[in-house]
Amino acid sequence: MAEGICALCHQTRVLLRSHIIPNAFFRRIKQRNAGRLIAFDDSTNTPAQYSIDSWSEYLLCSQCESHLATYEKYVVEILRGNQKDVFHRHKDGITLKGVSYEKLKLFFTSLLWRAAVSTIIPFSKVILPNPLLEEARTSLLSKNPLSSKKLGCRISQLFDPTPSSKGGFSDQNIKQLIVSPIPRIESRYVSFLFVMEGYLLEFFVPSIPMSESSQHGVIRNTKILYVPKKNIFEVKELVKLMGAGHRKADLRMVTFQR
Repeated sequence: MAEGICALCHQTRVLLRSHIIPNAFFRRIKQRNAGRLIAFDDSTNTPAQYSIDSWSEYLLCSQCESHLATYEKYVVEILRGNQKDVFHRHKDGITLKGVSYEKLKLFFTSLLWRAAVSTIIPFSKVILPNPLLEEARTSLLSKNPLSSKKLGCRISQLFDPTPSSKGGFSDQNIKQLIVSPIPRIESRYVSFLFVMEGYLLEFFVPSIPMSESSQHGVIRNTKILYVPKKNIFEVKELVKLMGAGHRKADLRMVTFQR
């Protein structure tokens, strides 16, 4: 612990090591890999290597950490399908029934906001302009979610249509992928891509464009959320990243035994 100014309440308090992406997702990966992660990037000179880093820093006081943890716990339980009356899987994706828009929106706002105020390298590309950054902070403090259009978020479930017998990624493989946020710059909007627990999250800044707002998976003020499946090889940014990892393996740019 260390004393400093809490990023959320702006009070001088003892700060905790706060995880930007829920630590529950990192813990599950570590449990299946002897407590270790495999880290790599798309650069040409850094090797793939073991890591125990779950991307945390001294950011929030205990009160604010507990406040945001409420939304985090709710969403983690839902995305993992632990609430059987809410989570309904079908061949085209997942339908979530009876979900709280307020908790979903506040969690996703907190995720993007924490990434934007973070000072560690994995989140250096996430930038929110003012006054949007302050609007997000105020929303979290007041427990009043932003409108469904402001900081719009779209969620998809990633999958690989290639059978595992032919070298495809299984759902369990994809769930072990956590990606440092990737900016996507289009002609009419900017968005940030997050990958965790087998899901692709796309945040639109400052607001979701009309052309995207009617798509499946967009978080709206409704009790039913349809999460469509998304072919992982249709996400060009992830294809580039996976290609870089494959090249490192071929060139033996790894610091561990395969």
